[in-house]
Amino acid sequence: MDATGVQTLMWLSDERGPSGGPSPFNEYFDVVLADRNQAGGWSSSPTVVGTGHVWNARLAVNSSGAAVVTWGQSDGPRLNVYASYREAAGADWTQTELVAKDASSGEVGIDDAGRVLLLLARGNNKRTRTYAARRTPTGGWEVPRRLAGGDLGGDLTVGANGSAVVLRSRIFYGSDSPRGSQFTLRMTPSGRWQPPVRQPALTDAVVGRSLDMDAKGRVLLAWWVGPDLMVRRSRPNGVWRRPCVLAAGVERPYSVDPDAQLAVNRRGDALVIWANKGQVPELWARYKPHGQGWSSPVKVTRTSSPLGSYAADLGAEGHGAITWMPRNGREIHVVRTSPTR
Repeated sequence: MDATGVQTLMWLSDERGPSGGPSPFNEYFDVVLADRNQAGGWSSSPTVVGTGHVWNARLAVNSSGAAVVTWGQSDGPRLNVYASYREAAGADWTQTELVAKDASSGEVGIDDAGRVLLLLARGNNKRTRTYAARRTPTGGWEVPRRLAGGDLGGDLTVGANGSAVVLRSRIFYGSDSPRGSQFTLRMTPSGRWQPPVRQPALTDAVVGRSLDMDAKGRVLLAWWVGPDLMVRRSRPNGVWRRPCVLAAGVERPYSVDPDAQLAVNRRGDALVIWANKGQVPELWARYKPHGQGWSSPVKVTRTSSPLGSYAADLGAEGHGAITWMPRNGREIHVVRTSPTR
């Protein structure tokens, strides 16, 4: 959703139509986009921007409605990455753009100026390498740049001012408890990558949204150390503050995905939610208004509604939405939160 309330929706549509039946993993799909205006009407003719063996499609929208959709596609024996770009809300989507050959597509973000940053991966197993590809609003896609970190995985957040942070982490599983390393790479609004910053050790990465950024480039990062959910914040210039324990002694239920998730809005308010076993799987949350401390933990779900999956986000004024589905998958619950303590 952009700053005026216009919504953009992306989905994959089976070319065969409703009569096609169940689709195997390698079925052909259309990448389809539609808009919903402030009055509540959806565009009458959705736009198809790509067709093929499509996987890992991602959409990002900025405050003015400029947007990008990216996806991986199998073209015979080759894996390629494609994209389509829109310069503002209501504008036409570009023809399909080839971003990189022999690569897989990762996370994508867009800033208020319409500049795009996309993560790519090349190789496999121990030889996997991560790249970042940039697109300017008028100049098209630049040559992907390789990032430090070998075969470490990559999570991405892009701020409204053009700052970006990539999180790289690796977990080692041995005879003892798992132990891992992690570090962050920050890109300035001008596109310059700063040296990697080593983050505290972890025993497990957050399975969900592990980092997010406000409009000034302040980042919130989350990870696990045993049963403790840790968080750490950065200043706008990239200097990191001390980490703290946000939730201690958490028993993570294996039946819930994700296990934790965070959201940061433009002004710096933060919301973190996580799953806990309890009598039945429960969802807990803590909220932090910008410039203030964290709220006490609040149980979001009811005991009679066992948790299966969930998502959350924060609006510009601090209002939040938390949604979840019970394990039976027959309902969707929504809770709206207000920016108070």
